[in-house]
Amino acid sequence: MNRRKYKYKVDRSLLTNIFNSPKSSFNKRPTRPGMHGKKMISNTMHGEMLNEKRKLATYYQIKDYQLKSIVKKSIMNTNFHKNIIRTLESRILTILYRSGCFKTIREARQQINHKKISFEPSDKSNIKLLNSPSVQIKKHGYITFDKSIIELVKNNLSNNTKQIPKHIIFMSEELKLEIIPEYIPEDIKNIELSNIKLENIVSYYKF
Repeated sequence: MNRRKYKYKVDRSLLTNIFNSPKSSFNKRPTRPGMHGKKMISNTMHGEMLNEKRKLATYYQIKDYQLKSIVKKSIMNTNFHKNIIRTLESRILTILYRSGCFKTIREARQQINHKKISFEPSDKSNIKLLNSPSVQIKKHGYITFDKSIIELVKNNLSNNTKQIPKHIIFMSEELKLEIIPEYIPEDIKNIELSNIKLENIVSYYKF
């Protein structure tokens, strides 16, 4: 199967265009995949909760056990909604996608896996070569790029149409990103996937 077509198949399964991509097959065929996709399916309560969980996991490119762990830690506090979003938004994969340095979240993941991204704390205590998309940026510092992808980053930024959030500052002279953790968003209304119901996700895991 063509991988380009397959990666958008989940949009039809969830009946939503997750990344608002013009290439998504959901734009032309807003039905579930398969020969019975056009039939209306009445979702049960469990089905609705599962659907919300899959939306969030797909959007942030996170595995089920990782999302479960994040939700479990977040609900220990009163503002669990904010804790869940803040944790997901502080992941290096999400930050790179939000910055506009890479066109898609999958492209950002590829560069992390190829060890092209580094993080330098503001106190310069320890420069880390990042090789995991789930690393969280919890303190002020700078994201730097390998020389081999500098031109790619420049081209992507010049064609970027997304609004860059205030916790990410692109330093054009040094060609690196400044990250200010204090400004990482906590409200899902500021995110593309604003119709997600976090209460359903918490209920799904039944803690």
